[in-house]
Amino acid sequence: MLDVPSTIETGSYEARLNLYHPDSPFEYGPSNNFEVLKNGNMLGDCRKARKGPEDYQPCAHFVPEVWDISSFTYMEDQVESQAEPLLSMGILGQEGWFVTKFTVEADPSLGTYLGLVGQNEKLAEMFLRPTTWKDYCEKVSLNGCSVPDGTAQRAPITDDEEDRMFVEGLYTGFFRKTEENDCTIPGKNCTGHMADYPCSWLSFMESQAYHFNIPVSSSGNQMGSRGYSHSQLKEIWRAANATRSNCMAYWWFPEALYHEFSGTDAEFFKITLPPATRECYRAKQRLELMCTATREERLGTPESACDNQPDLIDKAIAKSLHDLTYKNSFGENEASTSPGYEVLKLFTIDNFHLSDIYSYWEKKPSPREAVCQWIVDNMEYVERFIPPSYPRTTQAMNEKNNPLLYASIGAGSLATTLVALTATVIWRKRRQRPVVVAQVEFLMLVLSGAGILAVGSILAGAMPSNRSCVAAWWLILFGYTLELIPLIVKMTAIHRVVSAAKRLRRIVLKRTSLLGAVGAVCFLVVIYLAVWTIVDPPRRTEELFLSESRNSQGLVIVETSYYCRSGNMAWPYIATGWIVMLLVWASLIAFQARKVDKDFNESRTLAFMIYSHFVFITLVVVTYGLSGEVNETTLRRMRSLILSVDTMSALCIYFLPILTDDGTSSRLGREVSGLHQETNGRANAFERIRGALASGLSLISAVEQVDANDTAESERVEDKEQGPPQPFERIRGALASGLSLISAVEEVDSSDALDSEQVKKQERGIMESPAIEQATER
Repeated sequence: MLDVPSTIETGSYEARLNLYHPDSPFEYGPSNNFEVLKNGNMLGDCRKARKGPEDYQPCAHFVPEVWDISSFTYMEDQVESQAEPLLSMGILGQEGWFVTKFTVEADPSLGTYLGLVGQNEKLAEMFLRPTTWKDYCEKVSLNGCSVPDGTAQRAPITDDEEDRMFVEGLYTGFFRKTEENDCTIPGKNCTGHMADYPCSWLSFMESQAYHFNIPVSSSGNQMGSRGYSHSQLKEIWRAANATRSNCMAYWWFPEALYHEFSGTDAEFFKITLPPATRECYRAKQRLELMCTATREERLGTPESACDNQPDLIDKAIAKSLHDLTYKNSFGENEASTSPGYEVLKLFTIDNFHLSDIYSYWEKKPSPREAVCQWIVDNMEYVERFIPPSYPRTTQAMNEKNNPLLYASIGAGSLATTLVALTATVIWRKRRQRPVVVAQVEFLMLVLSGAGILAVGSILAGAMPSNRSCVAAWWLILFGYTLELIPLIVKMTAIHRVVSAAKRLRRIVLKRTSLLGAVGAVCFLVVIYLAVWTIVDPPRRTEELFLSESRNSQGLVIVETSYYCRSGNMAWPYIATGWIVMLLVWASLIAFQARKVDKDFNESRTLAFMIYSHFVFITLVVVTYGLSGEVNETTLRRMRSLILSVDTMSALCIYFLPILTDDGTSSRLGREVSGLHQETNGRANAFERIRGALASGLSLISAVEQVDANDTAESERVEDKEQGPPQPFERIRGALASGLSLISAVEEVDSSDALDSEQVKKQERGIMESPAIEQATER
């Protein structure tokens, strides 16, 4: 009715008791066996118990039948340490001596112990020994059961059949005299037969017979008491009924066999023994190991001889069952709580209802069908023990109107889009001074990590599958690592360069080594994720939500949803701890770089961004703490939403200032711009002077050529002898001197040009310490 899976523990490897077995075996194990509760408390899950025949480990959380143990010190200690306080089962039971009714009808004196005391010959003659199927064929049958007779139709085939006392249609059973029934043997005390419990059950039959001087004994193959197995005891009574043989046995009620023969001439008739007293019960021997006890230990003292008093049967619940039901490390919610514990505490049944079940058992082919039919016919009685909000049925949750689902996916999609747009703008502005100074390669790595993280947040908020559960953690952890590690490496490099400059030492940092450090850390993260995926990958896990609605059959509806979870929660905790460690690391680097010249220092921006990350990661950690209080599906989408907002916040804090910088906002930008203007001005002035001087030289040459055409030949001869006219020569010399001066000035200005070129290289990202040292000194 409540869909609570359960198994039945008999306490013995040989004894079988399975409600769903096709043969419906119904065998008993040891009585009052509280070792099963001890193992149940120790193991928690009884599926972990050993199942082999040599090292069988009985395990259970509930014992429905606990007879009187008030005088059993060792049992009281076991119950107190392993079980909750005993609760009444509602059944009144009693053990004692029983004889077939037709025997008492033939000799009423056998109904009381007074008619049994000292009656050796009478009892030995009336109560013969039961014979196994094998012994009958070997010791009684004249043909070894090769020919069917009125007792056996054939010889036993299997080992199990050899020890049978009665098999319907094959072996009716047989009672015979043995040496124990022969009163003619000198010196031997003959006895009648009385079937006793197996030694694993507590019995006082031997002690009572000895102290009351009733000459009866058991002849089974059990150690110590020579009792019989439970199945043999039932077959002995059926054989007595089939063969109309007198039978006496130590038995109890209520019980199925007792009820089966009620109202027949072979019913169990209880023999009256001296009534029980408090003194008698205190004197009874309460032996823990009946199978290995000596005869003297089993017999006890004469004061212990009395009848068994009726007993109100109790039930014992293992102490661990409450915690297994309501508590665990993740805090099970009410929707997934089993009703089993409450049902076991509430359920009681009286002798009348139990008698009805036995009646159904006689009519139905199996105990399972008998119990099911009794429940159908007594539904109102059974429903009294069903806890509130049960029985239940599961139904898939309707996600179409879940706003958190759409919010988490929408935020993740928006974050992914913003990352893509930012990357596009950064790439287009990659030659502009702010992007060049910020190192475009590192910016792209950070954006790649942010984009991967944004995609992971989408998967975290969407409907999960086994693949998406694994992919989400890969993207989230790798994305955070790829976003934070480049910034950490970059700030560490700047801090090293500045520290070296303060010591007047030159240091050269290669871009390949910086990128290699980023790749190495990311590789370690990939290894962790791979091990996680192989050993204990996150899996799609069902989560239940208890609603207040009922279906058409009146069952309470439990809505089902799904989330991702690994078997060991240490994996996601370690991943979250790694992200927190990266943030702490980045915070320390930003703090150390706070005194670096602001033109090369991003500590303020990084500190703000890391603070933002810390806030959002703290919120993620808080969601893990809410596990058990809030359903996992909601928490998973809250984490998705937090990661998406975290990504968008990082874009605004770190990338927006870079994209909006026009290149003149910093002192270095202004100095570089001024230096460019000054250098360009000098170049233009020198070029104008050089042009003027060259024009002057050209003019002198033209004048000389015109003057040469107007001068007489005599004058040309005279001029050749005396050289060019002195005014032109002096002007030419002055112009030549001007050109030389211009060249000298250009050489002097070359050092300033070199400084300008170094500043330009600084802007292109060539991180050489002399340039940074000059800027720092400036």
